[in-house]
Amino acid sequence: GKAEAKAVEEAAVPPSGEVTLAPACALVRNGVVASRLEVALDGQTIFSCSWEETLPDVLSIKFKRKHLYPGDAVLPQVTICPPAEGRGQLTGVAWRIDGGEWHERAAQDGTWTIPATGLPFARHVLQARLVYHDGFLASMEKGRRELYDWGEAVEAEFFTHPEPKYRMRGDHVLLENGQPFFPLGFYDVSWAIPAAERLAMAQDVAEWGYNTVHVGMRGDEYECDGYGAFLDACAKLGVRVITEFNVNKAESVIRKYRGKAAVLGWNPGDEPAPKGITPAQMFARYDRFKQLDPDHLAYTVICVPSQYANYATGTDVLAPDPYPVPKRGVDVVYRRFKEAKEAANKVDTALWAVGQAFGGQKYDKKGAWPRWPDAREFRGMSYLALMAGAKGIIYLRRQLRHPQGAGPAGGGEGLSCRTARAGAIRAGRKGRTAGGEHRRRLRDGVDAGDGAAPRGGERARQGGGGAAPVRGRPSAVRRAAQPADGRRSDPLHDSPA
Repeated sequence: GKAEAKAVEEAAVPPSGEVTLAPACALVRNGVVASRLEVALDGQTIFSCSWEETLPDVLSIKFKRKHLYPGDAVLPQVTICPPAEGRGQLTGVAWRIDGGEWHERAAQDGTWTIPATGLPFARHVLQARLVYHDGFLASMEKGRRELYDWGEAVEAEFFTHPEPKYRMRGDHVLLENGQPFFPLGFYDVSWAIPAAERLAMAQDVAEWGYNTVHVGMRGDEYECDGYGAFLDACAKLGVRVITEFNVNKAESVIRKYRGKAAVLGWNPGDEPAPKGITPAQMFARYDRFKQLDPDHLAYTVICVPSQYANYATGTDVLAPDPYPVPKRGVDVVYRRFKEAKEAANKVDTALWAVGQAFGGQKYDKKGAWPRWPDAREFRGMSYLALMAGAKGIIYLRRQLRHPQGAGPAGGGEGLSCRTARAGAIRAGRKGRTAGGEHRRRLRDGVDAGDGAAPRGGERARQGGGGAAPVRGRPSAVRRAAQPADGRRSDPLHDSPA
């Protein structure tokens, strides 16, 4: 509802003196309250100012995670702010799930832990109400009781799902069919490029040992099955796919492709903050995506550091994208990823990193990225992301369509799209001149940060199915084990189901 409160107070101000105005204003509704102060002299306004205050709900419930899986607990975050008259009369908070038996606990702010054991896989409703001393509300005058919200009826929904193909472990490591998996790949801005170009990028990714791509659906693919063919090709390459698409078509796109083996997740909106997409809107998209497909991830890229915490609840993966080269030192990525990790982990959201693998293209009219990162910068950003706690890295490369575009070396008249792509994917591999121990670690797929990935061309050529699960240190991305019969183990296809 909407409530207005006005108060007028007059006071005489002596020359060179001061006066304190304290108008009485009864706030009887929760939410945003707008106020305005005006100071007048001889009937003329000489000063005014306006401000807004947000009064919290009397009783509110928000979930750290709204979509739960086997082993998860229901974790409602509860805040209590009753009217002043009722604060001394509170005895507790009563709650129940799906209309069951009421339980009561202390009237305190904080996060509750409610076991979800035994709940069927379905939508559930948690109801709560404030409990006062017997007779407190009943004895109150009707008009006064109706004037305030006493927190007598609050509810929030959550969902329980069966074990998914992808979920986060307690330490936010990604699990694929129950096994740790480190996503390492490239983010391709591919809304308008030919389908063959997009597939060529995925083939390069597989050839060079990466395991994940983030791509966009073409406009003509909403009316045909061309994107399904791309997903099938990626599955054969062992490449997982995060898809960005028109969210207005979420229902049809997700239902159509959620059963494809290559699907890793969906992007509900890239860099939403500067586009005016609010955290509430992103949470609604996330909720919609998870109801349509609880088996895969929601993945969100955030470019405004001050907004990390605001958008962390509406996704499974928060992926900041600082691009420092060449105008800032690469060390800035550590600070940004560390800030994002602290915000994300508070709500059990995982941190992945978006690394810079572009520069010099004609799209950069302001000259913000006049060149590509060199091998040392590329490698440094990768290791700094891992040190900050990233559980996946997706490097952004811009599709080079202009015939006069500049490539990885900063030149390249007439450089082809595939040449530019290969340059981005190979960036950093030239500088591998360290000692034999480092070369051996790269050969064995132990280090994930040499500007590219562990050596992996052999994998794709053997018909391999992507990178192996992460084991040991967060920076370790190892090869998948070779079974005794020599057949390549591939968690993308070797699903328990």
